[in-house]
Amino acid sequence: MVVLSSKNKAVITLLFVCIISLIYIALNWVSLIDDAYIFFRYAHNIIQGYGYSFNSGHPVEGTTSVTWTMLLVGFELCHIPAEVSVKILGTLCVLGILFLLGNEFYKTAVPSSVGLLVFALLIFDKNFILSVMMGLETGLYALLLLAICSVSRQYVEQGGQLRARAMGGIGVLLFLTRPESVAILVLLGCGLVFLHQKHKNHSLTPIFIWILGITSTTLWRWFAFGDVIPNSARAKSVLVFSNIHWSIVWPRIVAGSLYVENALLPAWFLVVLGVVGLVSGRKSFQVYGAFSALFVGIGVTLMNSGDWMPFSRLLTPYLPITALLAGIGVHKLRMLPGKRWHKKVEWASFFLAVLITLNAFWSLQGRNFFVAAQWPTGMCYRKLGQVLQPYISKQNLVAPEALGQLGYTLIDVPMLDFFGLTDSYIARNGVIPIETYTLGKHHYQYTMQQSPDLFLLHSDITNHIPLLNQWGYSQQYTTFRITDTQLKCELLVGTKNLLAADLLPVLEQNFKVQRVATSQIPKNLAATWPEGAR
Repeated sequence: MVVLSSKNKAVITLLFVCIISLIYIALNWVSLIDDAYIFFRYAHNIIQGYGYSFNSGHPVEGTTSVTWTMLLVGFELCHIPAEVSVKILGTLCVLGILFLLGNEFYKTAVPSSVGLLVFALLIFDKNFILSVMMGLETGLYALLLLAICSVSRQYVEQGGQLRARAMGGIGVLLFLTRPESVAILVLLGCGLVFLHQKHKNHSLTPIFIWILGITSTTLWRWFAFGDVIPNSARAKSVLVFSNIHWSIVWPRIVAGSLYVENALLPAWFLVVLGVVGLVSGRKSFQVYGAFSALFVGIGVTLMNSGDWMPFSRLLTPYLPITALLAGIGVHKLRMLPGKRWHKKVEWASFFLAVLITLNAFWSLQGRNFFVAAQWPTGMCYRKLGQVLQPYISKQNLVAPEALGQLGYTLIDVPMLDFFGLTDSYIARNGVIPIETYTLGKHHYQYTMQQSPDLFLLHSDITNHIPLLNQWGYSQQYTTFRITDTQLKCELLVGTKNLLAADLLPVLEQNFKVQRVATSQIPKNLAATWPEGAR
């Protein structure tokens, strides 16, 4: 009879989990979200020598993550299509997370059966894989959060300048990946200062590296863009000094709490086990680091009223560190007195892992590998961009409601983002339509002053047109509703009156076209700001 060592068991378990995860990812394939294409255009422009800009000649940090952007630049330099590269990166992030978790469980003597349960709860969570694979930095952020918790354990237990520098470097990458992680680094820094005072053998090297990295990044932002935070973050924020009112903050907290609830419900079992780990391991610096990250993540979600994107993207990056806590929690339960109890916990963990896995794959029956339902409106934007490509040049300005796929299709055509994510003036001077709005800011007067050649809208016509009408839209633009029955989508196309005659035949060749009268459209009452629309 062959008896496997604990190390061999851990390796076999990890390999098995990785294979199962890859099969599950392939069956549970998801289409790329429209905002992923904003990253693609930034990567393209950087390679073309236009700098960190969405429109050439106008530097603005319209992406949420510098690290994710630069990774895409690297893949594009290798001539790998952007739509492929983000899928590769997402898969690598999942595998990296599994490896780090497996290594932590092995180092802390968590049995393989317990590890299987935690892996199953993480991988087969309703939102985790989908949020990682939709083309944004979610998986990278989750990997870095888990990495800093892992390295912090090693540094506190074993010390050493190499581990201190690794902890510092990962912290800087966290800040470059999502700016709110500066709050996590502040909390971790407080913990390191406490340890340094209590145990003089722990240096403050990570803190010095964080300060240097944050300062350098902030100076770069200031000199490159005239700002200290990403423009995309500013566009979604209302918590500036002039707008801190309880009537604004409270609805955001309420909406954020509903977002937290929707994220936690599918992961309730993992969360419960994570709380057990949090309580039982409260004296561990690693657990303190995990708690710091969770505290900041939930706080940011509450203050920003959640996120419009699917799959609970704001909170899913914290699931791997919750899984780490869950492994600690189950292991602590297993260590309660009595050898019989040890075996019962291990067998229960194993059978639960099997049941969760079977249920996850059963729910995907009938699915094909690497097939995802596309966002019909996104496909409509892409088709329209391809149709208009011969007729639109760098001298034109297009104002689309969805910036991603159209902006990547018409990659050299200037785009006006009237949500302000890639427009610094709107981000600084625009207003949020309602307190809990998460798409960005509006400034209709400024938008009309830029005199776009085309407006492209996909939401209800009452959302924007009546507010644009205050600045002369219906007098200056001819509006068409275009429909594609095959893609099952429709868009509103507003063209300058002088362009309407030229573009109408092209539109009619490719879409069903209907002219829309826009002068008497009623205003959507939900699209107003309590302090007045600009």
